[in-house]
This record gives sequence, C-alpha cells and structure tokens, in this order.
Amino acid sequence: MSQTLTDADADTPADLVTVPVRPPRDPGEYRATTHFQQNLRDRVPELDRSELPRRIIEDGTATRQLSLDALDLSVGGAPVAFTEGVDGDPWTVVVALRPEAFVDADRLHRALTIYQGTPSHEDGGATDE
Repeated sequence: MSQTLTDADADTPADLVTVPVRPPRDPGEYRATTHFQQNLRDRVPELDRSELPRRIIEDGTATRQLSLDALDLSVGGAPVAFTEGVDGDPWTVVVALRPEAFVDADRLHRALTIYQGTPSHEDGGATDE
C-alpha cells in the first residue's frame, strides 16, 4: 500500500503512518535501540547476531504488533513484528515505523526488540507478507 504525502501532512507527523502500511524490507532503514542491542546480545548466539535480524526483516511475515507491554515506544511510530522461521523455530523482530522515516531519508525507523517465538496479536491483522 503506498501513501501520498503532501506538505500539509508534514505538519501532523502522527497522522502520516497508519497500519496497515508496507514496512521497509531493507534492514539499513532501521536503527537499533539500546533495548534491541541488549536483547540481541542476550538472546541470539554470537554467530548469528549480524545475519539473523537481517533475514527476519527481509524475509519474515510482517504483522501489527499489538501486545506492547514490554516495549519502549518513546521512539514513536507504529509497532510492527517481522516473524521468520529459522532452523524450524520462529524468531521475531519488532520495529517502530516512524512517520518521519517515510518522508526523510536522514531519519530511520527503529528496531525495538528481538526474541524467539511469535508475536501476540489481538486481531491477527497482517500488513505485508
């Protein structure tokens, strides 16, 4: 789903991104939060740390992330979960799609957390496969 943005929209960044929206699949469009980096070190074997998040973002199924209890959303944006099966086990990366990152190449979306398992969804609404 593409969105058309006007100069008037730029005055209300909270209105620029709604879910569903097609999440970027380029891992370079995300900046890792401190929480993400800590979870990556704690949960992912060192051998897989550079490749696993990239694979999940590029190839995973993207869905709205509605269970937000453990996430710091102070970075703003719409939370989306990417989930991909790796060696028979599901892994999930949760990101925040930030409105300004869709219109300003110098701004990045945020990678919030990574964990083994599938996300909890209140409605199961998919945004992109």
